Amino acid sequence: MIAFVTLAELQHFTKAAEAIHLSQPALTALIQQLETDLDVRLIERSTRSMHLTDAGREFLASARKVLADFDDALRNVSDYSTVKKGTVRIAALPSICASWLPALLRGFRDKYPNIILKVIDVSGERLDDALRTRAADLGLNSCHDNDEYESYPVVADRLMVLAPKDELRSSSVRWRALEDRPIIAMAPGTTIRALTDGAAATAKVRLKIVLEPQLMPSAIAYAQAGLGWAILPSTYAHRGRFESLKAVPLCEPAIERTLSIVHLRSSSLSPAAAALRDHILSTREAGGPLARSAQKFTDKRK
Repeated sequence: MIAFVTLAELQHFTKAAEAIHLSQPALTALIQQLETDLDVRLIERSTRSMHLTDAGREFLASARKVLADFDDALRNVSDYSTVKKGTVRIAALPSICASWLPALLRGFRDKYPNIILKVIDVSGERLDDALRTRAADLGLNSCHDNDEYESYPVVADRLMVLAPKDELRSSSVRWRALEDRPIIAMAPGTTIRALTDGAAATAKVRLKIVLEPQLMPSAIAYAQAGLGWAILPSTYAHRGRFESLKAVPLCEPAIERTLSIVHLRSSSLSPAAAALRDHILSTREAGGPLARSAQKFTDKRK
């Protein structure tokens, strides 16, 4: 098709052959084969001149469009491979979405403005489903390497208790001290609730759970209203200053978790998804929001 379009534009076999780096007999053979395949004469030629037939002129318009579409396709693929275009779907735990993820996404968008980011805010159970059904390319979860997932550790956090300042004067609280307190625990099915239940069982403590919010801002609001002490992760507890509340680590046992970027081993990452993964990992090393989050966690452990 390139041979035909070049010949039609130059109106000369020798010049057209030179333009596409073919011999004149090879170009002639290509045109003849094209006419045979289409079962129509495209070019009238004589010893001195050549011109397109009516069918040739009609075919030229279509051939130019096909070549233009092909060039566009090549450019699109090139943009995709060089991370100039693409879409990344991220499934993340609510505590991550409400703490350090927004700043990371802003930094990534500044670097790759044409990449579309789609974030799914889900619990741990639903996050796994999003990855397995390919609804998400990357997950941000408390997960380690296994046969199903490849994971990249990002930052660690731990369970904290948030309570009114006048009720919480120590720098840490033992789980056993929660036994007689009204507790605001995240809803069953959430990662934080699973950690909370596990820690209470280890400490042999029966928590008096009075509220089970799905959303962390709701837990904060309940605690601020004096309805109980809230158990939340440090990544969220350090998100901002709560005027009437104080956040301290829970201990005996201290419950820590590692938050990681994960993806299915059975799926290769797109260039855009790989770029986001690398951006998140490099941000901690460069002193970005992940590094600051990790430092707050470290400071609380001292």
